[in-house]
Amino acid sequence: MTMLDVLEKPKVTTTDDGDHDRFAHYFKKTDIDAAWLEGKTVTALCGKKDKPTRPVEGRNVCPTCKERLNDLPG
Repeated sequence: MTMLDVLEKPKVTTTDDGDHDRFAHYFKKTDIDAAWLEGKTVTALCGKKDKPTRPVEGRNVCPTCKERLNDLPG
């Protein structure tokens, strides 16, 4: 390897390493209200901590959130 060689970092696409921003997430309604009204950081079903402030239309739903929502009773 010489000083001119360039190493490329492999692209990783999982929801566990910062890829969460690509997805729309499921939050408790009371948490969303707190986020919108008080600016609080809330936790999605997948564990992502966020301040939901933008519309989710057009984004795919987080697969982990979707799976956990389906596992909830009722």
